[in-house]
Amino acid sequence: MSAEHDLDVVVVGAGPAGACAATLLAQAGLRVGVFERERFPRFHIGESLLPSCVPVLAAMGIDLDAGGYLRKQGAEFYDERTGEYAYFAFADALPGLPHHAYQVDRASFDDALAAAALEAGASVEFGVTVLAHAIDDRGVELQLVPTPEGLGPDEGHVRGGRSRGVPSRAAARTVRARYLVDASGRRGLTSRGGREHDRVPGLGKAASFLHFEGLGDAAWAELAPRGDVKVLRMPDGWIWAIPLADRRLSVGLVSRAGAPDDADVARELAGSPMLTRLTAGARRSSLRAIADYSYVNRSPHGARFVAIGDAAGFLDPVFSSGVAIALSSAQRMAAQVVAAFVDDAMLASPTLMEPHRAALAVAYRTFHCFAHRFYNGRLIDNLLLGEAPDANMRAGLISILAGDIWRDDNRFQRAVLSATRHELPVMPWADAR
Repeated sequence: MSAEHDLDVVVVGAGPAGACAATLLAQAGLRVGVFERERFPRFHIGESLLPSCVPVLAAMGIDLDAGGYLRKQGAEFYDERTGEYAYFAFADALPGLPHHAYQVDRASFDDALAAAALEAGASVEFGVTVLAHAIDDRGVELQLVPTPEGLGPDEGHVRGGRSRGVPSRAAARTVRARYLVDASGRRGLTSRGGREHDRVPGLGKAASFLHFEGLGDAAWAELAPRGDVKVLRMPDGWIWAIPLADRRLSVGLVSRAGAPDDADVARELAGSPMLTRLTAGARRSSLRAIADYSYVNRSPHGARFVAIGDAAGFLDPVFSSGVAIALSSAQRMAAQVVAAFVDDAMLASPTLMEPHRAALAVAYRTFHCFAHRFYNGRLIDNLLLGEAPDANMRAGLISILAGDIWRDDNRFQRAVLSATRHELPVMPWADAR
C-alpha cells in the first residue's frame, strides 16, 4: 500500500453488505476500514433471510445456529378470505443450496456481522458520518465527523418521531484509501444522496411494521418448529408475519395506498383469524413506517468505487430479497476487488465492476418480475396459490424464493423472464438474461 493511503479499502456502512464486504476483503489481507453512521445495535427491518445467504455467512465465519436464531424451512402464502393456502419448502428447490434459512433480529444479527469484520482484521467505527468524499486518480478521500446524538436512523422511523442533530465540521478528519465500497444504504453516498436513484414503479408504496413479544405457548408451538415466513394477502397489499427467537413475531403491512396507520393495523389484525390467534396476549411495540423504498442506483460503480446493498438499490420486501442480494453481491464484489489489487490501474478502471453490475441486473430483473406480477398480475393466484406446476418447474419457483437466481438450469426462471420481457417498465436491468 502506498504511504499516502491510510487504507486499502474504505467501506461506508456496516450493515450486512458492508460488513460482508469488509470481512471478505480483510480475510484476503487487505487493510480495510468501516465507518458506520449509526450506533449499533439498532433496529432494522429485513429479518427473513433466504438460503442463498447461508453459504455467504459461512464464508464470513458466522454460525447462526450458535447465535440462537430461528431456522426457517420455507414460506407460506395465505388468502384468509378464500381459505387458499400454499407452502413452499426450501428442501424442494433445485439442488445446490441448504434446505433452510434463518429468521433474524437485525439488531443482534448486524452486530454479529460487524464483529466478524473486526475478527477478520478490519477496523470498524460506529457513530461516524461521512461529511464529504472525493475521488481522484490516486484514490479516495473521505471527510469524517462524529454523528450527532439524535440523528435519525436510516429507515423505520417511529411514526410521529423527528430526527435531530446536524453534523459539524469542527471535528472533521480525513481518511484516504485506494478503493471505496459504498454500503451507506438508502442515503446513497456515491449517488449524491439518492439523486442518482431511479424509482421502480408498480410495487408496494409503503410499509408499517411492529413487533409482538411474549407470544403464548400455543402460538409459539405453532410458529417455532418450521420458522416459516407467512405472507397474508390483503385487499391493497399484503402482510408479513416473521417468527423471531425468544417468542417474538414481526408483523408488517405493505400497502400500495400509503403507510398504514395504527387504525389500519388494528383493523387488519382484527380481520385476520390467524394473526388474532398468534398475537393474543402479546405485548406490541410502537409502529414504524417506511415509504418510497423501490429504487435502483443508475450509477452503481465507477473509477475506484462501487455501491452495494441498499446503496445499489432495493425493490420490495415481498420475497425477502434485500439481504440476500446484498450478501451475494458483496461476496462477488469482494472477489473482484481482491483480484484487482495486483494492478492499481485495474482499481482505477471505471469498468472494473461491470461483471458485478451484470450479476446485480439478473437479481433485480428476476425479483422485479416476480414482485411486479405479485402486485399487478395474477402471480399469487396462478402460481403461489394456484395449481402446482410440474415438479421441475415448481423446484425452479422455489429456487427463486430461496434466492438461488444465478444458475443456468432453472427452466422456470427463464420462461417467466422471457414471458414478461415486454410487460415490465423499462429499467436499467432490462437487458439482463
